[in-house]
Amino acid sequence: MNGVIDLPIEFEYEDARALGEMGELAHWHGAIEVVGVTRGRMRCQTNAHAFELEKGALCFITRRQLHRLMRDGETEGAARTLVVGTDVLVQNPAILDAYVRPVLENPAFEHMLLPGHREATARLRHEIDELEMLLAERPPAFELEAIARCHQIFRGLFLALSERGTGETEIDANLEVVRTMISFIREHSSENVQLEDIAAAARVSKSTCARLFKRYTGRSPVTYLIAYRLETAAAMLRQGSDPIGAIAHACGFSQQSYFTRMFLREFGVTPRAWRAGKSEVG
Repeated sequence: MNGVIDLPIEFEYEDARALGEMGELAHWHGAIEVVGVTRGRMRCQTNAHAFELEKGALCFITRRQLHRLMRDGETEGAARTLVVGTDVLVQNPAILDAYVRPVLENPAFEHMLLPGHREATARLRHEIDELEMLLAERPPAFELEAIARCHQIFRGLFLALSERGTGETEIDANLEVVRTMISFIREHSSENVQLEDIAAAARVSKSTCARLFKRYTGRSPVTYLIAYRLETAAAMLRQGSDPIGAIAHACGFSQQSYFTRMFLREFGVTPRAWRAGKSEVG
């Protein structure tokens, strides 16, 4: 075999010290996620439900659920998230119908907490550890084992979910409204977007828009817009060499001085220092 097959399997890492006061920007994926705290404690939010995650515990988040990680007060914490594209799990039609669809297409299921002290959780952590090591080392034909381990992990999640049941939450009628407004922000973030524009995208009032944003993202619509612009600018600063002023303008900031002030507040360093790589947590 020539080269390496690109699999929709990856690990993401978050350190509480690198998160701002508001935590991550609320977002969603077409993939499923398993979040595990590797140090201290973290807080997690899926849709409108926020909860604490202690070291050793796991949280299974199904696809298209709005979620974010946050600091738990002053407690230092770190988290590792396994992100698996659902294509890995749906190659066999019979398996898809028997095990995958009942989870991924259940509108009443958004997440499941697995306490760290349980033996089943420990087995899942071991499988995730082995998968992480496999993706790092990449021995010959590692892709086959990686896919097998993802199925083994999903089996453990499916069994835990079958035992507990998926009726932890009612169907959330507001979720699609919030996703519509966030999608509008992301698609038009470089433009002169106002609160009324965001509300109009989902055909709700400005007060409803503000209330839902606060409940589901922890931010107001305008502060979410600014944070998304800053997140986009941070990536552009690291990935390219365009002038800082040009990046600020491309991300929707009309004044570079305002952009610099907001960037410093969000990331704790100036755009110039961020580009130089001085933002890593020590």
